[in-house]
Amino acid sequence: MARTAADASLPRAVALGCLLIGLVLLPHPAAAQFAPAPADYPVGELYRVEMLGTLWSPARDLTVASQTSGVSGTTLDASGDPGAAAPRFADVRIRLRLRRQHRIHLDYLPIRYAADTTLDGRLVLGGIDFEPGVPVDSTLTWNTWRLAYEYDVIHLARGYLGLLGEVRYTDIEVALDRACDAASSVCDFTRRRRLAPAVGGVVRLYPSPVIGLAAEASLLRMPPGVDDLLGHPGRHLSYDVYATLNFLEPFGLQVGYRSLNLSLETTEQAAELKLQGVYAGALLRF
Repeated sequence: MARTAADASLPRAVALGCLLIGLVLLPHPAAAQFAPAPADYPVGELYRVEMLGTLWSPARDLTVASQTSGVSGTTLDASGDPGAAAPRFADVRIRLRLRRQHRIHLDYLPIRYAADTTLDGRLVLGGIDFEPGVPVDSTLTWNTWRLAYEYDVIHLARGYLGLLGEVRYTDIEVALDRACDAASSVCDFTRRRRLAPAVGGVVRLYPSPVIGLAAEASLLRMPPGVDDLLGHPGRHLSYDVYATLNFLEPFGLQVGYRSLNLSLETTEQAAELKLQGVYAGALLRF
């Protein structure tokens, strides 16, 4: 299968991120003169590297459709049984504190849903018919990598307000039948890779030296025509509201509520993916 525009852009995005880190690491002696003394920082703010691992059980609203050569595809609804327990997903987030007001965000979120069912109606996916009564093993995989730069325009002893510039690489694949592999026509027509920039903001307050309250959001909505030109049509919106309890400088606990909303629309594929729910995790800093 030919490389997509997103595949070709990924190395450039990584190179740009490395260049950005290098520029931020250049010495700025004057800025250091205005940094507060260590005693002014809340617990957990004196770190160079912060790692967060979480478990997330989101409610889901997922629909995917695919067509080939003008053959309309069936819209697949993967929202699931409302009474069933939501699967748990683990994600990893890394924060590199370059200077007092500069941070790099590195996130990885792998999501996978699988189900065994028998079709109760005709289904068309990637131009291929699946007849009623046929047992089908289905999987939906949604992997997201995120690279973001944060600059705190306001940074006080008990909180800060920052702006975010980021790039997200999303890889979504829907497959029917476990015999499907990377060379299968079904897999080819139900996989979408997307590299997209976004902007956002973050605000954090410390009502006490050991408790932090924060909210973070980012969004992208490309104008008509520009989205197809850049190779990442659609939109995405994500937000995260959380509280952190910091027992010691190197350790803390975090609980929050996050939402991911992604819409993709092309001439061959369409997807509406929304996940939201409560998560909990542990922080390690050094």
